[in-house]
Amino acid sequence: MLIEAIHEWRARKGWLSDLKDPARWVFDWLYGGGDTSSGISVGPRNALESTPALRAIRLICEAMSSVPWNLMERDEEGRKKILRDDDTYFLLHSRPNEMMTSAVFRQVVQLHALTHGCGYVFIERNAVTRRPVALLPLDSGVTRALREKGRYFVRTHGDDGRAIELNPADVAQIPWLSWDGINGESPVRTGRRSLGLGMAAEESAAKFFGQGMLSSGVIEQVANNSLKPEGLDNLKKAIEAKFSGLANAHRPMLLEPGLTWKQASVDMDKAQAKELREMNVADVARIYGVPLHLLAAGDKTSTYASVEQFELIFIKHTMLPWYFLWEQEFDSKLLTREERKRRFTKFNLEGLLRGDKKSRAEANEIEARNGALFIDEWRDSEDRDPSGLPEAKQPLAMVSQLGLLKDIGKRPIEPKTAPASPTREENPSVRALYEQQARKCLRQLCDSLAKISAKFSNDRAAFETEIGKAIDRIAEDFSLFDSQIFARYKAQALATDCPASVLQVWKALKPDDILHEVPR
Repeated sequence: MLIEAIHEWRARKGWLSDLKDPARWVFDWLYGGGDTSSGISVGPRNALESTPALRAIRLICEAMSSVPWNLMERDEEGRKKILRDDDTYFLLHSRPNEMMTSAVFRQVVQLHALTHGCGYVFIERNAVTRRPVALLPLDSGVTRALREKGRYFVRTHGDDGRAIELNPADVAQIPWLSWDGINGESPVRTGRRSLGLGMAAEESAAKFFGQGMLSSGVIEQVANNSLKPEGLDNLKKAIEAKFSGLANAHRPMLLEPGLTWKQASVDMDKAQAKELREMNVADVARIYGVPLHLLAAGDKTSTYASVEQFELIFIKHTMLPWYFLWEQEFDSKLLTREERKRRFTKFNLEGLLRGDKKSRAEANEIEARNGALFIDEWRDSEDRDPSGLPEAKQPLAMVSQLGLLKDIGKRPIEPKTAPASPTREENPSVRALYEQQARKCLRQLCDSLAKISAKFSNDRAAFETEIGKAIDRIAEDFSLFDSQIFARYKAQALATDCPASVLQVWKALKPDDILHEVPR
C-alpha cells in the first residue's frame, strides 16, 4: 500500500513518465535542458527553434566546414608542404568515415560543441599499426569524460543503451568553455534564460496572431444577473467559435445585457514585444560571439564600408579560437610524439580572408614584387590555369632597392642576372602565346581602322589623328612586339587615300607575318 501511494504521489507531481508521451523532465535529463523563468524549457535540440541561435550556430558550423583542412609537414629548411598522399590527409580533407564527407563531419561535431557544450570524435585505428582509419562523431548527449578512482576515461552508450568505456587517447574532444578541461559547459544551458525569453516572446506573438484577438479579457456579470453553469459553458463556446482564430480577427463582439468586457492582458505594443525580440538577437550574438549584423539584425552601427572589417572580426575573434582548438586536439590525437615535431594539421583560411578583387590584386602585386609570390602561384590563387611561361615559376624581386645595412655606401647592389629564357622556337608554349597575341593584335588593328575610316571618311585630318592614337594604344597593349612594327603599320595607314585597301591587306595577314619580324 505504501509503495502504491508513493507511485500515485509521484505521478500526481509529474515525476513518472512513459516513453510514448515523455514528460518534460525526461528531455531535460536526456539533453541537458531545463526550465527557465519564462516558462520555456530550453535544451540543445529545441534551442534551434530560436532563429537567432539557429543563425549563429549555422554561421559557425558552416565557417568551420567550408575551409580546407590539410595535413602539413615542415622540412629541415622550414618550408611547408601539404602531404596529399598521406592517409591521414584523406581523413581530414575528404572523407573521415564511409558515411560523411569532411564538411558534414565538421558540421556535426561543431554543432554538438555549440549545443551540448562538447563534441566527441572516436578515432578508429588499425589494430596492428595503430594508425587512424576513420573518424566517427559520438552522440554528445550520452557521452562524457570521467575521472573515477584515479582512472580517466570516456563513457558513452550504444544504441542498445549499454555503457561503453573508451580510451581518451582514441577520443578527440572539442569543448566550449570548460571547468575541468575535459568537458565543456553547454552554451544553451548557460544562456538558457536569454534563449527562453526570446522563445517565449516568439510564442506569445504567434499565439497573439493565431487567436485573432487583440487581447484577452474577462466578461463580468452585473449583480442579480448570474448565468447558470450551462449558460456559462454555452457563452464560452460561442465566444471561442465566433471571435478566436485568424478568420475572426477584429470581429466586433456583441454581448447580452448585463455582461461587460474588461481587458485582462497587456497589448503587444505596451509589452514592447518588438524591442524584446531585438534585444534577444543581441543576447544570442553575445553568447556565441557572432557580430550582430551577421544575424540579419537591424544593426545601425554597421555600414557598407565597415562590413569587410566586421567579417574580419568574425574570423579573428569567433572562428580562430575554434580552428586553433581543432588543430591542437587532432594534432595530439592523430599524430605520434615524433611526428608532431615536423607534422601538424592546418585550416587554410585564405578563402575566408579574401578581400575584393582590387585588394587581392594589390596584395599579390606587393608579394610578387618582393619575390614572395610567383606569377603561376598568383594565377592559381585566382583559380586560373598556369601561364606556361618558364618565367612564371621564378621569383621577381626589386633587389636594387633592398640590401644589408652594413653595405650601404660601399658598393651598389647588383641584381642577379636571370638565366636566359628559351626562344619561342624552342618552347611550344611560348610560341603559342606569341601567336595568340599576334592574332589579337591584328584583330584590333583591323577593327580600329574600319571604325575610324567609316567615322571620319570626309575629314582627312581627323582620320590621321585618330588612327595614330589608336595604333599607339595598341602598341602599348602588345609590348611583346617591337615598336618598329607598329610604326610601319601606322605609316601604311596614313600613306594611302583608300583605307579600305589597307584594311583588306591587314585582314589577309597571319600571325607569322608579325612573328617573323619579332627578334628571337
